[in-house]
Amino acid sequence: VNRNRDRIPELANVTVREFEWGSDIKAFNDPVSPPFDWIIACDCIAPIFPLDLLLKSMIELSNENTTILIGSEHRQFTQSFWDGAKAVFDITTVPEEEMDPRFCDDDIQIFFFKKKRSTASTAS
Repeated sequence: VNRNRDRIPELANVTVREFEWGSDIKAFNDPVSPPFDWIIACDCIAPIFPLDLLLKSMIELSNENTTILIGSEHRQFTQSFWDGAKAVFDITTVPEEEMDPRFCDDDIQIFFFKKKRSTASTAS
């Protein structure tokens, strides 16, 4: 982001922070605090990584207006992760034809997650 601030004016108001999945969300202090507009995670999963912490963090750091983008290898997600994620988020996969061919690989998928609207918020 910092490298592109001069080229892309919209990035002037963007703040980027690292977060270790499963950490206390109170680690974020104003002016940067959840829920966030965007959460981006790439190559964020290792075979020994507890995916429940990733899902917990995604839920705690987002709201219905947050877009979560995750790029990862196909084999890295477990069925229990998908079951939990689908209960909370609407999930779409970026089609391979929409990916930059220079960075596209058969083993990589990119997903968008949007929190489902709760019945309480849609009733008002």
